[in-house]
Amino acid sequence: MKKRTPFAIPLIMSLLLLLLGCSDPIGPSESCSGQPANTSVKFEDANLERRIREDLEAFGQIGPGDDLTCGLLSGKTALLAGSANIRSLGGIQNLTSLTFLSLSGNSITNISPLSGLTSL
Repeated sequence: MKKRTPFAIPLIMSLLLLLLGCSDPIGPSESCSGQPANTSVKFEDANLERRIREDLEAFGQIGPGDDLTCGLLSGKTALLAGSANIRSLGGIQNLTSLTFLSLSGNSITNISPLSGLTSL
């Protein structure tokens, strides 16, 4: 029986990821605009990310540990995140369909990430 070389499996995995369109995650100050729907989004504030994740999990849109992607975030229309110890909104700019947002009781000093959310 012919033995496969050790590099065959990583090569196959890399090709699969390339074909599936997986891309590098975007950072908290970056935008999903022009990115594939499966691009992962990172948030500056872990508490903001936790609240978004909890909402998506509650509605069965993601499971524990799943990536928050541009496609998921762009479809989110409401976020209740009052008194969640949120300090930064970096990354929230990718929730482009938000029509309702509650952030009362947090210590947020910079609201500039909200400037492009024109449906609020």
